[in-house]
Amino acid sequence: MSKTYLDWAQENFKLNHIDLNNPETSYLVKRLQDQAEPMPPKDSPFRQLNQEEVGVVIEWIRLGLP
Repeated sequence: MSKTYLDWAQENFKLNHIDLNNPETSYLVKRLQDQAEPMPPKDSPFRQLNQEEVGVVIEWIRLGLP
């Protein structure tokens, strides 16, 4: 059986950064929304996600990271 992203995440992150049952409290989501230490960092060439995009990430987590 091939591995899913969720399998990979469980092995590599131990899901410490992702809470499938409560995505809004996940470290990943908190970092995406953190104004003091945002991800990506303010000096990054990449822009920060807007609220709609963060909502997509939250839904992705809620669905089990398909």
